[in-house]
Amino acid sequence: MISHVTPRASRGFGTRQLLEHDGMKIDVYRSTKNQTRFLSVPAGADPKKMIFPETFDSDLRDVEPYHSGLDIQSGDQRIGLNSAEIIGQINKYGYAVHGALVRMSEKV
Repeated sequence: MISHVTPRASRGFGTRQLLEHDGMKIDVYRSTKNQTRFLSVPAGADPKKMIFPETFDSDLRDVEPYHSGLDIQSGDQRIGLNSAEIIGQINKYGYAVHGALVRMSEKV
């Protein structure tokens, strides 16, 4: 069963602290059904103990660890990861849902 992770604003972080805090450490999980779908949670949170809404992406109901303890800052420039969006989702919902697909081609 998956238990609910309370959004950061409800866990004693005031609005002022959220605005001043533009980075966090996260754990990233990848869908076992769709390798382009990811779930990020605050570092140390266990997605198997979280409760998600009924409308939650079914591809993310079964995930595997992808990256643990990733430090992100809202201004980071990363391929396939919008740090500001992920921080915003985690602050609002307790988790972030995102996708990444990198295609490379060579022109000659």
